[in-house]
Parts: sequence; structure tokens; C-alpha cells
Amino acid sequence: MNTERLAKYWSYAHKTLLISIIVASAFSYFFGAGVFVYFLLLNLRDYYHFDARLFEINRLKSRGLTEEDAENIRFVKKWEQTRIEGKISYCLFDGGVIQGGIIAVFLCLMAIGIYGVQKLFAQPSYMFIVTGGAYLFSGLIASLFYRYLWKQNEKRFRRLTQFEHLIS
Repeated sequence: MNTERLAKYWSYAHKTLLISIIVASAFSYFFGAGVFVYFLLLNLRDYYHFDARLFEINRLKSRGLTEEDAENIRFVKKWEQTRIEGKISYCLFDGGVIQGGIIAVFLCLMAIGIYGVQKLFAQPSYMFIVTGGAYLFSGLIASLFYRYLWKQNEKRFRRLTQFEHLIS
């Protein structure tokens, strides 16, 4: 293992590593060692891609940009496309359908863990009630959250593009 690269990575990401180790340790205490292995794999992936990230940072510096500038440029491009698609599409599709479905899966798994499969699905109609209710509930919550995110992203977009006419 290249110790110089490891030292540079440590100086760059030590806060993230320490926080992820603490969080992984806490989760592994409650949910088993699989969570700890998952967090370690995420950090190993980050370490593996560290050289590419350093290259990108140096490329941005040569153009006089910071990582924050590059992130703001990516955000403005992405948000312009999202604005064209519309608020309803963003809130209902991205929030309600996609994120709501992901949350519903976790809600159903949590309900199965708490009540057990036999009790939860004693009758066939219970399965539809539980999954449908979880999907409706999580879809509603996710849609409302994405509506809040729309407002926040609009503020950020206006702040970033407010002086765009002065640059051109």
C-alpha cells in the first residue's frame, strides 16, 4: 500500500472517515456487523477513486475554479432541466413515486420485522393494505418533502444566477 497516498487521503478525508467509523460502529451494535462492512466498503471505494478526485481538483484549480464552483455549475445545469420538466413532475414523480417507493419498501420491511410475516399477512387482503398503505403514506411524505426541496433549490438557483447577466 502506498503510504504517501494513504497519508494524503487521510489528510483530505479524516473527518468523514472518523464520522463513518463512529456511525458504522453504532449501527453494527444494533444491526450486526454487516453494516460495518458496508461502511468500510464505501470508504474503500472512496479511497480507490481518490486519485481521480485529486486529478479533478487540480484540473479545476488550473481553470481558476473550486470544487464548490464546479458543484454550483452542475446544479444550475441540472436545475434548469428540472425546471423545464415542471414542479408537479418533480414533486410527484421524483418524490412521490420514486422516493416514496423506496421508503415504502423500508416501511414494509420494518413492519415485517416488528409484527412478523404470519401476523402481518394472516389474510391475503392484509398484504395489500400494508403495502398500499405504506406506499401511499411514504409517497405523500416524499411528495411534500420534494415540494420543500423545490423551494430550497429555487432559492439556490436564483442566488446563483442572479448576476449571470454581468458575466456575459
